[in-house]
Amino acid sequence: MKAIVISILILASSKAFAGNCDDIVTHFLNHPTYENYAAFTFDKGLSNAKDICWPDLAKDYRKLARLYKHAGKANEWAVKILIRHTSDLDGGELEDALRALGQSTDKKPQILLREYKEHRMTEYELEDALVMLPLSLTDNEKGQLSALKARKKKFLSVKDPELKHQKEVAVKIIDDEIKQPWYSEPW
Repeated sequence: MKAIVISILILASSKAFAGNCDDIVTHFLNHPTYENYAAFTFDKGLSNAKDICWPDLAKDYRKLARLYKHAGKANEWAVKILIRHTSDLDGGELEDALRALGQSTDKKPQILLREYKEHRMTEYELEDALVMLPLSLTDNEKGQLSALKARKKKFLSVKDPELKHQKEVAVKIIDDEIKQPWYSEPW
């Protein structure tokens, strides 16, 4: 009986909340603040109600593109939403998300390092984000190598002792990418 009542409450809460998702998503994309992140990640202790608005965002590429733009500019709350949902993306959308996460590290590498430390992303996801470079560098190996070295330098500048291990992992990932044969060819 108790399980039925809880299920009904979850369903009612989800349906009532879902009607506001378009407004919540729009508000977050217009003002990606902690408060709007908290509204987007509405939980109320009901684990299956978490991020109930994600489908409203994910179904519209223009909205996703705005989220990527915020994340690429190192907006912590946009980065957190993308990390929570990389497993929900595939193909070009996943590549765009990883590219945005990688670009966020060019400005504030601590955000991804903290998420990795808190086990909100795997080392595999971290690696994918760190080696994903802007589309403007496609077919430009010199530019890619330069961008990777700059990214590494940004990670090396992180001084937070609590992120020491995560920083070492990130630098190793970037170093391993730099050692790839396509970066050692003469241009």
